[in-house]
Amino acid sequence: MRRLEMILSRLAWFVPTLAGLVIIVFLVSNVIPTDPVRVLLGENATPAQIEAMRIKLGYDQPLWVQLARHFGDILSGNLGISIYSQRPISEDLAQRLPATLELTLTAITLSVVLGIPLGVISALKRNSLLDHVLRVISVSGLALAAFWLALLLQFLFAMKLGVAPLNSRIDGFGPRP
Repeated sequence: MRRLEMILSRLAWFVPTLAGLVIIVFLVSNVIPTDPVRVLLGENATPAQIEAMRIKLGYDQPLWVQLARHFGDILSGNLGISIYSQRPISEDLAQRLPATLELTLTAITLSVVLGIPLGVISALKRNSLLDHVLRVISVSGLALAAFWLALLLQFLFAMKLGVAPLNSRIDGFGPRP
């Protein structure tokens, strides 16, 4: 019974937490000191083009109206058009989801297959040289920024060793000409 209460409590807090997160991201994106319409249209856009796009995208509306429209778009599945690929964002996400799941499952599998046995060995041989080496490696892995480590691993496995492709998992990456 206690477990069911905990699950229901977490489910009850899921929606307000998600709504709060959406509000925070929306507000942060609105305090960035740049004009998203100018970025979208480029530096050669005329003031008339900028104003027309501002009206088209709803940036001429009050902030609370923009937020309400943003929630409506999210609930209806309309995530907008990607500035990069000029396609609906939901299509880009659906196209890349299999590769993301593949990477996630591979990372989890490697973590479990390597982490648990190494953790057990480290616990059994406490304060040995092996324990200290494993501790340094694990703390170093936590201390390194994940994106930096990812870049280093891509460089090693794709560029130096040639055992992993860099950009051939997903076709059609980038905007169409």
